[in-house]
Amino acid sequence: MEGLTLYDLPNVLTGDLDALIERLQQEHQADELARLTKGS
Repeated sequence: MEGLTLYDLPNVLTGDLDALIERLQQEHQADELARLTKGS
C-alpha cells in the first residue's frame, strides 16, 4: 500500500489506526472505481 511506512508502525501499535484505515479505504475505493470503469 502506497504511503504507509515503517515510521507509521509505532502509531499503529499504540492503537492510532485512523491513518491506516483511511489509506485502506482510499485503496479500496480506487480498486472499486477501476473495476467499475473497466466493466463499462
